[in-house]
Amino acid sequence: MRYQLNKAVFGIVALCCSLTVHAEENASINIPNRNGMGPFVTLDALLWKAHQNNLEFALKSSSETDVQLYIGPESSPHFHYDWGFRFGLGYDIKQHDDWDIYTNWTHFKTDAHRTITAASEHALQAILTSAYGGSYFIEQASSQWNLKLNLIDLGLGKQYCISRFFSVHGFAGLENAWIHQSNYINYTGGQLEENGKSPTHVDFKNNFWGLGILVGVEALWKMGAGLSLYANGTASLLSGFFSLNSKETIPNAVNNNVSDRFRSETSMFNLALGIRWDKTLCNERYHIALQTGWEQLLFPSQYQWQAQDTPPYTNTDLSMTGWTLATQFHF
Repeated sequence: MRYQLNKAVFGIVALCCSLTVHAEENASINIPNRNGMGPFVTLDALLWKAHQNNLEFALKSSSETDVQLYIGPESSPHFHYDWGFRFGLGYDIKQHDDWDIYTNWTHFKTDAHRTITAASEHALQAILTSAYGGSYFIEQASSQWNLKLNLIDLGLGKQYCISRFFSVHGFAGLENAWIHQSNYINYTGGQLEENGKSPTHVDFKNNFWGLGILVGVEALWKMGAGLSLYANGTASLLSGFFSLNSKETIPNAVNNNVSDRFRSETSMFNLALGIRWDKTLCNERYHIALQTGWEQLLFPSQYQWQAQDTPPYTNTDLSMTGWTLATQFHF
């Protein structure tokens, strides 16, 4: 009798252990890691809004005799959301300790504009031109700012599984950046028109190219049913060249054209946080991942121009924030 009881207990324990192991195996299958060995492709849709400091182009005052001039939010171009994309190709090498190589291209293009008109209770003063001594009142000022951003990354990474529910992917490589900015300013009316200098145009170009070292980390917290939380961060140190040009067109006057080109080191930072869903297909032969989240980029000291009659805002920052919808497919 005791033998039969011990045998039954042993059978129950063995069955429980078998179910536990089977459940753990299913959990690992339902929430896959970077899958297998072979190529993969990524495609991201970017809905970002850029912001560049130091783009003020006019001062406001209560009247032309008021010396209390001020810069308000309406003195800079109005920024809005625009679409961009990121496309990447890579190769997973599972048999070599979970290493991978990866390259991607990020493209984002946007603009910002604003027109200010002097109301009856206010006056406008231009600040980005040398006409009329660089200090005069006008009827209207407008600004059109454009940005073209292209980033190409090449990286070598490795996957670290800290636990069954937490993994970290570290990588390092090269970053290649092209950042082109232009700003077109128009001033009309007022004292400009009285002196035959309306309209006055001022065009700025602020272009940068740089190449440098890129390092980053991607963390993944698995929650179950293929869902995960992700947090990514990258940093780059870029060495390159700024090409600056300022062209001022004034009627009945000598036009001013100033150019400069110099070498400089700058940096780039990128942070992302969101939710991800993974799924394996065809007996784990293929792996698909979808993720969406918030992303922020910062380019310190990217804008090199400064206004004439404002405090010396030199080397001001360019930033981008917005939503990213990403897809990955592993063959």
